[in-house]
Amino acid sequence: MKEMLLALVSNKVADYLEIRVEESTISSLRFRGPVLEAVNSSMQHGGCIRALVNGGWGFITFNDLNNLEEKVARAIHQAQLVGAAGGNGRLAPVPVVQDVVQVPFLEDPRQVKLADKVELFRGYNEIILSHGKQIVSSS
Repeated sequence: MKEMLLALVSNKVADYLEIRVEESTISSLRFRGPVLEAVNSSMQHGGCIRALVNGGWGFITFNDLNNLEEKVARAIHQAQLVGAAGGNGRLAPVPVVQDVVQVPFLEDPRQVKLADKVELFRGYNEIILSHGKQIVSSS
């Protein structure tokens, strides 16, 4: 992944170019009344691209890793348009930083059993439903 991202930013016409990628594991539950209707778990990738060209910034967000080359080109094009219109963005001269950030958890939610999550949210669902008969579902 790192090599692919480095290849995407190398040799581009930009004063600054950055790609940030995030990997998320998502669990979702849906209740219809007191009945658990659906349970899903998935992994998603997303992120953003920032480009600076002649003082103009371009910014693109994405929710999959397909066509990143095209998304980089779009961020650069946006920056070129803003720069041509008289953008005045500048960066201080600082060293390049490449990093992988791991978020520290008190309890890693990826290690909590799905059955435990269902029971926790079943309790939340009961609280939600207790606020009136007009509430028929929760997710």
